[in-house]
Amino acid sequence: YDMDHTSMDSMGVVIGRKKIGEKDVIAVALRGDGYGVEMAANFISGSDGDIQAFSEAESLVESRVSAYLEDHSVIAAKFWVVGYSRSGAVADLFGRELNKNLSEYRTTADDIYVYTFSAAIGSSEDTVYENIHNIVDLRDGVNYIYPRSWSLSCSGVAEYIGDPEEAITVKIYALSEEGYSQDIGEMKTADFPHDFIGFL
Repeated sequence: YDMDHTSMDSMGVVIGRKKIGEKDVIAVALRGDGYGVEMAANFISGSDGDIQAFSEAESLVESRVSAYLEDHSVIAAKFWVVGYSRSGAVADLFGRELNKNLSEYRTTADDIYVYTFSAAIGSSEDTVYENIHNIVDLRDGVNYIYPRSWSLSCSGVAEYIGDPEEAITVKIYALSEEGYSQDIGEMKTADFPHDFIGFL
């Protein structure tokens, strides 16, 4: 869906299935890169609740998956859902909805496997589901694009890549003076994205 089309309201999705035993394994892969105009929607946060851009994209995923289950007469499903960056945030929210609506999606909590990579945090709920795995690169600012003060979270278990104690050198650059840079100190890798987003 929408793989050759992008707009502020689109969400590229690929859905497939394979019968294994008595269940259909439903793969849901969400577009997280090369999504053109969809990127602009990332900055529509809304005034309350989940981040609006991610929530609206998640609703599209829900409707497409529901229609897919109907069209293919799926009775019992296992879900494998993946997303990176923007689509990681959407996959996280979709995983939450799968867990909250098990019978509607013809599944069980034991049959849901959601993996997100460098997902922006976008959930206003603080429930953590053990079958959602959020792989967080401590050096990636995308994970922290919205301020901590908004009390947003992910719906899954955070699994970190990178050493939180690793130090990086912080430099200052002068654009008006070619080649000028000066070291101004060190900070922990894990603190840099928060401080950088706060600065912006």
